[in-house]
Amino acid sequence: MLESLEYKVDPTSDTLLMHMILFKLDTNSRTWFERTFPTDVIPRLDELLQFLATQARSITSSFTKRNVQRKVTLVASNAQSQCPLCNGDHTLSRCDTFLNYQFKAVQISFKTNNVCFNC
Repeated sequence: MLESLEYKVDPTSDTLLMHMILFKLDTNSRTWFERTFPTDVIPRLDELLQFLATQARSITSSFTKRNVQRKVTLVASNAQSQCPLCNGDHTLSRCDTFLNYQFKAVQISFKTNNVCFNC
């Protein structure tokens, strides 16, 4: 990013950026990163950035898998079996009168009959 802004990046600035980024990481991530290198090797900034990119992909992937496996329960209610508009034996969404209304007329009808706009 600094190079794209035409800043000169040298090993000293790499070390400073490494320290700043590692300081911002949580303890587990920092420890995990430090364990990937032998004790006598000083990691480079690009290695840290690669590690963070891999971790981000891994976390994103695990969240996506969890969301797919989540169960959803829907509850249907037959509390209103009569159409509030024409008093017919059907729901409002299946009412011929309602389906033929213009938008403004629907709004007025909803307000007069106290019908929920979301449903």
